[in-house]
Amino acid sequence: MSYYPFIIGLGMLMPMDFLFSSWFFYLTWKLQSIIVVNGGFDSDPRMPYANYQALGGYLAFFVSTAVISRGYFVQVLRRAFGMTSTMDDGDEPLRYRAALWGIAVGMLVLIGFSMALGLSWWLAIAFFALYLTLALSITRMRAELGTPVHDLHFTGPDWALTDLIGPRALGPGNMAAFSCLFWFNRAYRCHPMPAQLEGFKMAEAGGGAKEYRRWFWVLLACGVLGSVASFWAILHNYYIYGASAKVFYAGGPDAWDRYKGWMTSYRFGGTRVAEAIGVGFLFASFLQAARVRLAWWPFHPLAYAVSGSW
Repeated sequence: MSYYPFIIGLGMLMPMDFLFSSWFFYLTWKLQSIIVVNGGFDSDPRMPYANYQALGGYLAFFVSTAVISRGYFVQVLRRAFGMTSTMDDGDEPLRYRAALWGIAVGMLVLIGFSMALGLSWWLAIAFFALYLTLALSITRMRAELGTPVHDLHFTGPDWALTDLIGPRALGPGNMAAFSCLFWFNRAYRCHPMPAQLEGFKMAEAGGGAKEYRRWFWVLLACGVLGSVASFWAILHNYYIYGASAKVFYAGGPDAWDRYKGWMTSYRFGGTRVAEAIGVGFLFASFLQAARVRLAWWPFHPLAYAVSGSW
């Protein structure tokens, strides 16, 4: 057994129902594995598809967020389109209209870039829609609970869409494009969006609207600088150690060994992936509904999703 003092310290600041649920659902995942082996279902090594059950849990959290916040979003859209609204965006880093334009143009650029890379247009839309859905869920989780881990290993949109539809249906070109996008979808423990939100929270504590706007430009500049620095550092180390070195999992062996496996097996999609996502979605939705309606309910839906990883 291992004990991490920084996790224990951060745990003191987290909600008790989340902490209890993380422990409880960790044992639940272990029990699922025992049932799989005992029932002889382990001929499929991916059973019980814990990662896709967790994905379903994150999707359920996103849907509940959208439903609970629908009144807020309506008012934001009314303000963005110049209609009467109860929202005031004067203190925001960007006006709502500018933010919506940024989302629209950014998505078009990402989709166009992915199509130039070889990805089909509908697959590019599905890829980034799922990616941003996970980004919002992870960020809300970090804001509400403060959990330092939101891993979701090997469960990004490239994995999910391929396992749902199948490499044979998608073809080598789409699979190669997915491999090129693997570097920011291998896992989400260092996702940028929660860190950006925490930056805005510090700005809010430090000076309100003026600091908000200043931090927006600082975060934007840091994103550009960080990207250039990362590209340089990775290429520099590739030349020293080689791209096959284990330190470069996401850009080397993981991405292209996976591609080799896809092209070797060239299988069709499987219904079990969809079933696992559906089970995770329904179970997390049940947990969320019970948590909202029952004051004594001790189980947190996000702990169900988080505890499926390390």
